[in-house]
Order: sequence, then C-alpha cells, then structure tokens
Amino acid sequence: MNEDEFDRLLAELVAHPNDRRTLVRESGANAEEMARLDALMFTADAAWLATQGAPPLDEDPVAALLGLVPDKECSLDPRSFARARQRARIAPSALAQRLKLRGWDHSTADVVRWQSSATDVPPALVQAIADELAVAVDALIQPLGAATDRFEAIREAPAFKDIVARWAQVRHIAFAVARAELDSRMAATVYRGQVPDTDQVLSALDALVRTVEDEREH
Repeated sequence: MNEDEFDRLLAELVAHPNDRRTLVRESGANAEEMARLDALMFTADAAWLATQGAPPLDEDPVAALLGLVPDKECSLDPRSFARARQRARIAPSALAQRLKLRGWDHSTADVVRWQSSATDVPPALVQAIADELAVAVDALIQPLGAATDRFEAIREAPAFKDIVARWAQVRHIAFAVARAELDSRMAATVYRGQVPDTDQVLSALDALVRTVEDEREH
C-alpha cells in the first residue's frame, strides 16, 4: 500500500481499537507494514492511556512493561531470597539502604518480610535485589509449571523465546525479568479489549523490541 493508504489504515486502527484484527486482515498489509503498524500502535496506546489519567498500577501496561507490577513469571521466592541474602552477608537494613540508592523506597521491615512473603515484589525489584546480592535472578524466583492461561501458545512459540532474549539484551536484564515484562505487555493488549492472536502478538512484541534496539543503535 502507498503512504496515503497506510496513513488512512493507521487512523482507522487508532479510532477503532477493538476492530484492529479485522481492519488489518482486510487491509492486506505485508509483514513490513505490519511491523510498522504494531510499533506505531504501541505508541498510540501509550498516548491514549496518558490522556485517561494514571490507572491503578496493576492495570497500567506501561508500568507492567517496565517490570513495576508483580508478575507470577518472576516471583521472588522467600526461602531462596533468605539464603542468598545470608550467603552474601548483607543485613536487611543494608539491603534496604542499597535498594533506596537505586530508587526503591523499601524499609528494613519490608526486606525481613520478603523472607516469608514476597508476593508484592515486582520483576524490576527482583532484578535489583539479584544485582545487590550478586546472584542470578533465576536463583531467586519461584519455579513455575507449564503456563495454562490464554497466552500458553505464545509462550511456547520458539519466536517468543528469541524475542525475550533480545529484550533481555537490549534492556540489560535477566531473561526471567525480560520474560515477565513481555508477558505483562501481552496482558496489556487484553486490557484494551483485544483478543490475543498468536501471530499478531508475536509481531507486536517483535516490533516493540526492534524499536528499542534501533533507538539504542542510534
């Protein structure tokens, strides 16, 4: 399609978010055009959310993408955390202070509590804790069984693992944290009322990662 047709399609997608699958399918857009549309729609969604005021943190797809929302894909395991902290010989008060220097406002009492209950610790904080304790994120998180929700087919796709690996590299974070962040991005599509389609979701995630990769290169 030419640029005018592309612009008209983009305007339709912005105006009718719940009809995007049908509009894209009927447009006959090729793979390159789909990638451009996905990247632009991510920006459009973020702008739309900004005009609505700040949603609750657990419903904010931008916060989720940054790893600021607790996620079962990267959940801190209390016992593993306690062992790692003790091996590192870092007192709860010292760890709390180190995290504050990273911008995390948590008290000594919070650090102590995480040794028995850590359901409120988001992936980005798990990454910070791992960095301070000098351990891998995988050594701190709870093991997960096979995914059973609506995104199972996407998570099992080889392309998803490749996208996660690229996201981890470009964000300089652990694979588990990257996986949790992109998992939250998938949930954000449902937040806007869209039904997830494996190919479209993978294409959108690929476009997102490619956009950030291009920004870092330039």
